[in-house]
Amino acid sequence: MVTKSLLYEYYVLGIGALAITYLAIRGTIGSQIYGFIPDAVFTIAFLVMLFFTRKIWNLTPASYSLIAFGFVLHNMGFLGFYGKSLLLDWDHITHLFGAMSFAVLFYKFFEPKLEKKIATIKNTIMYFVAGLAAFGAGAIIELLEFIAYIRLNRGDGILFTGPGDGLTGLAATDLIEATGSTYTNVGYDLVYNMAGILIAITLLILWRAVRSKFK
Repeated sequence: MVTKSLLYEYYVLGIGALAITYLAIRGTIGSQIYGFIPDAVFTIAFLVMLFFTRKIWNLTPASYSLIAFGFVLHNMGFLGFYGKSLLLDWDHITHLFGAMSFAVLFYKFFEPKLEKKIATIKNTIMYFVAGLAAFGAGAIIELLEFIAYIRLNRGDGILFTGPGDGLTGLAATDLIEATGSTYTNVGYDLVYNMAGILIAITLLILWRAVRSKFK
């Protein structure tokens, strides 16, 4: 029998999926940036998959929301954030929080296997493996961008080469067209991926340490 709690979770998932779909469709049609439609579809499919496998991943509503937040940031690119001069380039922001999302995902997966003490050899290995898995997920995204650069034209979204590749301005656009997704872009993506992973894992370990003191 379906419990009220599960029905509530289904309701929240449905509202979230519909909201992302609505924003993606309205944003892409309004701004005519259609490259983000595949990104939105992937985001919804990924979040739905995570929801139905949440027990395998050991996800809580809070961790699920944090993971979703990282993906939604990228999809907000249809508002034109990519390619704009911000305090921190939007591509760097999305890589930072996107990597944090994957770090949370893999940390939660390994969490049941962690020992009660925070700083043990086994736990250190688990933290390292979770971080490495998150970094690998980011590397796969870079591979997808490289394949897309070879097979597709310029545009927006993860499947195309353009403003979302971490370079702004006319000179940068010319550089992208001349050299494709540059070593500089890939390097910055990996740096911000690593920064996001280190921040997320550190915060999760500190949170676990704080909780253990109050148990």
